[in-house]
Amino acid sequence: MRTLFLLVLAACGTPSENADQAVAPEAHEAHEAAAPAEATAAAGDWASFGAPVTEGEIVSIAAFLDDPTPYEGKSVRVQGKVTDVCQKAGCWMVMTDDTRHLRVTMKDHDFSVDKQGAGADCIVEGVVKSKAVDPKEVAHFKSESSEGAVIPEEQAQSDKTWEIVAAGVKMRKES
Repeated sequence: MRTLFLLVLAACGTPSENADQAVAPEAHEAHEAAAPAEATAAAGDWASFGAPVTEGEIVSIAAFLDDPTPYEGKSVRVQGKVTDVCQKAGCWMVMTDDTRHLRVTMKDHDFSVDKQGAGADCIVEGVVKSKAVDPKEVAHFKSESSEGAVIPEEQAQSDKTWEIVAAGVKMRKES
């Protein structure tokens, strides 16, 4: 297992190398093998991925998207609806308030979420960061998205977009 973990690190690079760039598509194969979505739940039950989501204040996705600036660099718990999940490895997802969208990436590619998670309610706990919209990264996300899915970076009102780097995610699919 340790060897496999080291292979994943070699494929994905170190966290500092990946901080502001997309992971190469070939890295997802190693990630998929090393960190499959580990939780399954019956319809209506919460499935957990990554670190447990802690108790405390939960911000709605709408309230967060109204003004994410105060949360930058801080850990936050945000609740919303999943609209898309990386179809290669489950290493990112998109949340919505029905009109605006937010990308959530899984911290250091340490875990993945259910690739069939679109439509699920979710609670995400992670650190908020802003980043420049990068056309190469947008193309990378498009290549991994479900057909017709919204790409949050394309909705950005400026050259900056917001993201949550999740330590833990809970998802609940209705029956």
